[in-house]
Amino acid sequence: MKGHVDQYGRALLPIELRSAAGGMTQSAEGWIDTEFTGELYLPQATIDQLQLSKNAMVRAEMADGSQVDLI
Repeated sequence: MKGHVDQYGRALLPIELRSAAGGMTQSAEGWIDTEFTGELYLPQATIDQLQLSKNAMVRAEMADGSQVDLI
């Protein structure tokens, strides 16, 4: 598997996704969060288009101290 690191230091990998509902496939670039949870993050538009279910939610604290929910 070959990926790259972008200008923000994110590890990005090309992946092929398949919708559970209709078998539709789509290529996307996924972000592997190597410093936080090791989870794979996808753009919300890709999640919506493939009708993927939400697996979990994680509350994260940003550098400015604000809190966000990562789904």
